[in-house]
Amino acid sequence: MITSIREACATTPNVRMVVLPELSTIEYSERAFSSLDELAEPLDGESVSAMAELAQDVGVTVVFGMPRISASGRYTISQVALNAQGALIGHYDKVHVAQFGASAEKRWFDRGEHSLVFEADGFRVGVVICYDMRFPTYIHGLVQRHQLDVVLHPVAFTRDGSWPSWPAFVTARALENQVYWLSINRAGCGWGGSMVCPPWVDDEREMLRFDETESLRVVTLSRDAIAHARATYPFREDALADYTPVLSADPT
Repeated sequence: MITSIREACATTPNVRMVVLPELSTIEYSERAFSSLDELAEPLDGESVSAMAELAQDVGVTVVFGMPRISASGRYTISQVALNAQGALIGHYDKVHVAQFGASAEKRWFDRGEHSLVFEADGFRVGVVICYDMRFPTYIHGLVQRHQLDVVLHPVAFTRDGSWPSWPAFVTARALENQVYWLSINRAGCGWGGSMVCPPWVDDEREMLRFDETESLRVVTLSRDAIAHARATYPFREDALADYTPVLSADPT
């Protein structure tokens, strides 16, 4: 994986950030989860060190997924962000742990308790993981509190009953929050389908969708597209700060 990223960055100009899927250092399977005592790592472990060296060598921000073991021995599904100098920006532990369809996480992983937000090339970037997408109050609060422009959404979506609704959730979260939404899945048979949705979709702007092939896909984000969406469709200005009085009023 590291060799492929290094080669792709060497031959592709202007790559500024590499985003990898949920748990990208291991398989997404109960077989792998049952071996977390061997596979989970701390933030000063081998995977972070190897990715830090990669980030520094190619001069890009790297965001990748791994099973993390905390100092207290808790396992979390984590996304780690490293800057272009190889320094740790921070990490995010998945807040909503999935247990339905092909997901089998609650037996093995604890939920996270903090967010991850950072600046990258003039964009405010936040990170959520897979199942987190399905909780609009959480996403809206994260975007509004931290004034995000981009949400990175690494996932492990296989073709179970949750697959058909995935694109609808991606589109809704991007448009209702007026952010770029990058939903990055694992590659290979039964996986794939990664999506990049702009902050507005119309005849000139559409969501990008990819196939199952493992490759580095280059996507350019535009601050003008964010500004256009927010100026044309002023959801943020028109939203009430508190809907409690309306919801509490007796219906007439």
